[in-house]
Amino acid sequence: MGNSYNGFVEKHGIKPNRNYEDGRSIRFDLSGDEFESYAVSTAKNYLEYDECTFNELDFDGDGEDEIGIPLHSGAGGEFMVDGFGIFKKNQNGLYEKYAFGP
Repeated sequence: MGNSYNGFVEKHGIKPNRNYEDGRSIRFDLSGDEFESYAVSTAKNYLEYDECTFNELDFDGDGEDEIGIPLHSGAGGEFMVDGFGIFKKNQNGLYEKYAFGP
């Protein structure tokens, strides 16, 4: 789990503080480039899963909460992506990709 989302949360003891019920009201900005669109659609699909959990925290210290969502490609094998996306609310009230990492 070294550089994965799971490794990060285990190392820092961060527990998800939101679930499917909270995720139902989240709306994403779908107008980004191809990579942003992929991250957004992956996050959107994850939030539709009834067992999903995610974080709502002030990740960047600006006084506003962002959402952090584990992103999994589902491809498996060498193509599997285990990442973490941070999405920030824009001026239109929609969440857009803010940061992404393994």
